[in-house]
Amino acid sequence: MEEWVKCKRGRTLWNVEAYEKGYLVICEGESDCLTLWANGCPAIGLPGVSVWNDSLIEEVLADLRIKTVYVFVEPDIGGNTMIRNIKTSSVSNKTRLIFANSFKDFSEMWVANPEKFNANLESHLESSC
Repeated sequence: MEEWVKCKRGRTLWNVEAYEKGYLVICEGESDCLTLWANGCPAIGLPGVSVWNDSLIEEVLADLRIKTVYVFVEPDIGGNTMIRNIKTSSVSNKTRLIFANSFKDFSEMWVANPEKFNANLESHLESSC
């Protein structure tokens, strides 16, 4: 499979093979997205919660047959905004929230302990609500 794929509305996504897992993680920040990609996790990084785009998320879910969307909620005002965005989103029924325990974001989790990152990530996915 190619690494790039063009969606129906013309948007292009990279790293499509990772999305075959049937889930997607949405995080705030491009660096968090890169951290997740480097660890084999399908992710989309928003450059800020104010750019949440329902039509983009719907398109990605439809084109890639995503069943579950995990959204990392950072412990700040942006996290509160992310929750509000999800509550009014057309994809809220597929969404599970990941709340930070001892890390601000995925990149901080990686820096703290790269060897345990995948186990920590899996734990966060399992405990999402």
